[in-house]
Amino acid sequence: MKTKLLKIFLPFVIISFGFVGLYTFLHWLIIIKLDLIQPKEMIVKFGIPILISGLLVLFYFRRRIKLLKISEKSLDFYTFICWIFFTIPVIIGQFYLENQQGKLSEIEKPSQIDFKNQTLFYSIDYVLTLNKSGGLWVTRTNADKYGNEIWINCFFACPLVDTVPSAYYDSGKFKTWIGVKFSEKFSNRAFDDKEEQKKEIDKFINSCIPKYENYKYQTDYLRNLKYSDDREDYYSAIERTNIQADKKELIILKEEKGTYETRAGSSHNWLIGTLFSANLIWFLFIFFPQLNTTELRKLGTIKEKEKRRREFKEILFLFTPSKNYWATPIILDLNILISFIMIFSGVGIIEPHGNELIAWGANFKPLTTDGQWWRLLSSVFVHAGLIHLAYNMFALFFIGPFLESSIGSKKFMIIYLLTGIIASFTSLSFHDSMISVGASGAIFGMYGLTASLMLLKYLDKNLTAMLWVSVAIFIGLNLIMGLSGGIDMAAHLGGLISGFIIGITYFPLKKYLDETN
Repeated sequence: MKTKLLKIFLPFVIISFGFVGLYTFLHWLIIIKLDLIQPKEMIVKFGIPILISGLLVLFYFRRRIKLLKISEKSLDFYTFICWIFFTIPVIIGQFYLENQQGKLSEIEKPSQIDFKNQTLFYSIDYVLTLNKSGGLWVTRTNADKYGNEIWINCFFACPLVDTVPSAYYDSGKFKTWIGVKFSEKFSNRAFDDKEEQKKEIDKFINSCIPKYENYKYQTDYLRNLKYSDDREDYYSAIERTNIQADKKELIILKEEKGTYETRAGSSHNWLIGTLFSANLIWFLFIFFPQLNTTELRKLGTIKEKEKRRREFKEILFLFTPSKNYWATPIILDLNILISFIMIFSGVGIIEPHGNELIAWGANFKPLTTDGQWWRLLSSVFVHAGLIHLAYNMFALFFIGPFLESSIGSKKFMIIYLLTGIIASFTSLSFHDSMISVGASGAIFGMYGLTASLMLLKYLDKNLTAMLWVSVAIFIGLNLIMGLSGGIDMAAHLGGLISGFIIGITYFPLKKYLDETN
């Protein structure tokens, strides 16, 4: 038991408490205290903690878990639980930190706001909301990953002023705005009556308008949405008004529930409780399994270190271009690089807004057919958040190295880009207003190409059965998911069919020409 405590439990305790403390301190120092950078709150609160904890578990703590005599399935389960236990306390800690450290500015009227030294919270004594001068912006987002349910969000924004002197209207500019949001969930299954769904959504939107028109500011304090992911939507509502508004020179506020003194709520108790609970549960997890003496002897040995180096090099190899393997790494690296540049420029990490995707090159028929044909290709390298990116890169990661080694890097790259463009063009033919992004059309093209080469018996016979199963599972799952809505099936099918046709025609023709010379 002493070995378990020293080799498995103690490192868990150090990482769980140390990660929360160090990350929360850096958040406070860099973002709150020094105000050096201001990334999206979704990145700070969720994205970075999830990523760092995953890397900690994968590259360090999983070796510790292997010291337990458990099955491979149990190893994966323990790894997942460990990842969750490292992540959740850090996420809770960031909510507590932001609310606890957020400064409150107590002022009499909106005109007293210091725009150069903004704070997170405001308490304003005398205000007036100009509801009739406000604007509305409606968004539609998936409520689940398959698109079976959707959220319809109505964002209203109107000027917040001291009084209503003619000077406000003469200037034509308002710098202080207040936002109000109404949301409702709707079914979006494939067999739903779309006309009926549209009527229900329109009914909800129309019901929000009188609520907004009768809205009055009445709570104790407001939150500054400067760092909120909702700010872009409220700004879109402001743009729909006839009022001039400079994005950099305005402040958008939103009412908070409760009081400033109770803003942190029970997040402090949740943080402490979650940390201690995670450590206690982990102790119980490692108490019952026996030690794996073989892995214990390997831990820290030269052979084990060499093995880890080889495994790390193999992972790096998949992302590193070489003479005979350069197409897949370049595609993987380029997709990942573009996604991270988008995120750090302020694009949503999980569900980016449509206008953000369009700005980065999404395929959108009104713009693409208006002369911006480059979107047929650029959209292949743009993804709607990290989950979308991870799914597509995993699919490419599985088929890319094998297929590239079979047909050559040059052919792989040309066919990948060609099927991606065809998939984008197919999407235009079926959708008039859909914003389409992602590498899935091109990846479907590579799976279609693989299917054709297997039919032609161009690939390794020993791997054909496994590949048939893999291709069938990939295509089948995506087709089923497509029936649930929220997925551009036209692009998927366009890529799949074009890849299959290219394989079934080009390679036999090339073989015939080579043989006849």
